[in-house]
Amino acid sequence: MSHFIQAMIGSKRVLDWLQQRFERSCVIELSQGLFLLPIFDGLFDESRRSNADAYTFEDFQFEFLSPAIIALLIEASQEETVAYIGTEYHGGAGNQGAVVARAGTIVLAPIVGDDTINSALRLLGATKGLAYDEFDAVGLSRFRSNEDWINQPHLAVDELADLLRKARIARLVLAHSG
Repeated sequence: MSHFIQAMIGSKRVLDWLQQRFERSCVIELSQGLFLLPIFDGLFDESRRSNADAYTFEDFQFEFLSPAIIALLIEASQEETVAYIGTEYHGGAGNQGAVVARAGTIVLAPIVGDDTINSALRLLGATKGLAYDEFDAVGLSRFRSNEDWINQPHLAVDELADLLRKARIARLVLAHSG
């Protein structure tokens, strides 16, 4: 199975402001006060550019992360922290990356590697609690692509929290029974 997400994460207020620059997308509630704004081709009118401008690391490319997007992240972060995340996994192999801006400054430079998105989520205030990691705790594991995030019905945060709690209980039961 593949996992391919390119999105911004932050507060509803910041992502609503960013979403005004998009032709097509929506702000989706995660949990822990965080929201997701999936990014698609051509979403930013002001960042029409070639792929040569995208940040690339060996075998991973931030599909939509250009200098114009970085500038927009910095602008959006004047009052609240905001992140850009990307995943690209196929059959279990692949990578993930993130960049985080706070108070008009990049605080997590564009970086690729294990646990990068969890690091970004921690900078946004997320905690893993009883979940496997911050990625699961905020609900990012619910869907595997931007299209799925946009097209699928979304559970309310309380429903998601209840499902995660039940999943944690089931994992604990399985761990102690095996």
